[in-house]
Amino acid sequence: PVQAAMNSQPPRRSGGKDGARYGMVVDLRKCIGCQACTVSCSIENAPPIGQFRTTVLQYEVLDEQQQAAMLSLPRLCNHCDNPPCVPVCPVQATFQREDGVVLVDNERCVGCAYCVQACPYDARFINHETQTADKCTFCEHRLEVGLLPACVESCVGGARVIGDMNDETSTISQLLKEHKEEIRVLKPGMNTNPHVFYIGLPDEFVDGAAMSIIEILTPAYEVAWLPWAVQYFFLVGMAATSTVWVWRCAWSSDSALRRLEPALMIVLLCSSIAAPVSLLADLHQPGRFWHFYAHFTPWSWMSLGAVLLPLFVGLSMANVLAWWLNKRVLWRWLSLALLVSALSILVYSGFEVMVLRSRPLWNTAFLPINFALTAALASLGAILLVARLLPGGVANLPLEYVRRWSLGVVLTLIVVALFWVGSGLLGYSHSFGAAWELFQSYPVWRLGFL
Repeated sequence: PVQAAMNSQPPRRSGGKDGARYGMVVDLRKCIGCQACTVSCSIENAPPIGQFRTTVLQYEVLDEQQQAAMLSLPRLCNHCDNPPCVPVCPVQATFQREDGVVLVDNERCVGCAYCVQACPYDARFINHETQTADKCTFCEHRLEVGLLPACVESCVGGARVIGDMNDETSTISQLLKEHKEEIRVLKPGMNTNPHVFYIGLPDEFVDGAAMSIIEILTPAYEVAWLPWAVQYFFLVGMAATSTVWVWRCAWSSDSALRRLEPALMIVLLCSSIAAPVSLLADLHQPGRFWHFYAHFTPWSWMSLGAVLLPLFVGLSMANVLAWWLNKRVLWRWLSLALLVSALSILVYSGFEVMVLRSRPLWNTAFLPINFALTAALASLGAILLVARLLPGGVANLPLEYVRRWSLGVVLTLIVVALFWVGSGLLGYSHSFGAAWELFQSYPVWRLGFL
């Protein structure tokens, strides 16, 4: 308990040896998979039971002749030169010191798990006790007093070596020079420039040939975003795309379209209010929502959303109120402002997910477009469901308009999907390649197409 309390203190944003750049070399030829590093790290840093800042995974690697060999692979935060977890943090709780160590300020962290999704190495998790992001810190509290990290100190085979890469006389610098041709890093295609280097790492792990690797002992990765996040994307998509129909109704004198207004306004009001509630519920530290404004981060899409979303909700409620009071002229101009705000919501929500290079299925320009089109279908479906409960039922709706809009959205969605497949077959979309690999490797994906 004492150690856990010590490690729950927020780290200093400045620190470490001046001019240093810490890195680690892991010699897989010396690793025996004993998990001494895992145990010592847990003792030193006291994470919750079942959660680990570092661990040793066990794999069976098949060569071209299908000959199997066992591999022990220590995993931890890579403390990258270009860490994708840092820029996405909406409150700047994740930061990188001058010595290269990436840390988390758990007193500022809101537990949004955006950084967990952004890490391509699955090195982050939400701490069950603090409900904030957690990860390996290179035991920075030990480095600052001249001690080795717990995992390095306890390694039975001496497989882990840490040191200052800017010091040419350091052991790590000598190792990097001596084994220059053998040094490998995980997922080099991510362009993160990781500073955990491996000696003896099979090419299958570098090239991503997943079919040649069989997992023997790997951790059960936890869900980073709670189900509330799924509800948010569903609801905010419905709210944003329904504004197209709101704008059309407000500026049209067609009496048939006016029959659409009651169901449309109910869908807009309910979904625009429920969406931010779902988003707040997804935070592991919802009481810290004000950190989004106290530590505004304009380069994070999630931080931008903290400004755009309240504006959209306010305009949605203003539109409903103007319609209810029959202020048609005011409603027209409010609907135009709402349409612009809805466009910003669709852009923010789509790009918030699209920028995650760690998730190849999401990391495509087709995702925001697909998000908007499928959300449009969902909003039409919601309008039809609500209309059934109103006087006159569905028959009171301008079904000709609804059919025309639905058909247009479906045809556009098909065209976008064909472009996505075509770009993938031509090698321009790595997200299609990731989807095809999942389709081939996992029966549940093939079942989904049925």
